[in-house]
Amino acid sequence: MASSFFYRKNIDFVTAKIRFSDRTVVIQKKVTEISDPNNKMTIWPVCRMQNIDTFFSKINICSIEPDMLKRLEILVRKFIQSNIVDVRSSILLRFAIFELCKSMLKDEKPEKFTFSKDGKVMPRRNVTKLLSEARDLIADNIESLEKADFIKKWTSSVISKITTKPMGSPFVNYLTSIGFTPEKFEVEFSKIKDIRDSITHGSTMEFSENDLLESNQMLYRISIGLILHQFELEKWIQDVEMSINE
Repeated sequence: MASSFFYRKNIDFVTAKIRFSDRTVVIQKKVTEISDPNNKMTIWPVCRMQNIDTFFSKINICSIEPDMLKRLEILVRKFIQSNIVDVRSSILLRFAIFELCKSMLKDEKPEKFTFSKDGKVMPRRNVTKLLSEARDLIADNIESLEKADFIKKWTSSVISKITTKPMGSPFVNYLTSIGFTPEKFEVEFSKIKDIRDSITHGSTMEFSENDLLESNQMLYRISIGLILHQFELEKWIQDVEMSINE
């Protein structure tokens, strides 16, 4: 699996070890040599790992939980497939890698606004009273027949919305949390998501072919960083080359 990821193609294994009580048998499978002087057929140009030995020296498969290994197999399979399909299918596969990685984390808890008066944080009962006064003030200007519906909506949804701080994009927040710097992406992630959504709904008329290609190139780099993170190589994300012109 790790070899398949590095070489971007399906490889059964490179090195296998069978441990006995008195000896260890090492089985090595020689990877078919490929004329690739610029390493364009491996992930090296993006993550700066010069060869597969460097890659294997950094990972410890034995330390990865079985459930995570199963997810890694799915991620690597999608990654390999994304390199051999058309650009639209590739975008969908690479975004699926992103969503699968993100789904492994628990959702963030939204932050609440801090209410204060005269420089002091207000007790909860005072905040509740303040919100009730605001509700009554607004309700006084609503038609009497509609007041009950307004108060019901206020209680069920409005209070939570006005007391909760606005959250940034959960996608961008996730990328930031694992070491990416989305604000430096040459293609904004919001545009990448819009393109993915357009493909999903069967129409990309508003985007040029170049938009699709550039977004796919960014997703390729993001995908490598995401999978490196799942291999517990978080620090290598900082070395992922994010420039799509490289």
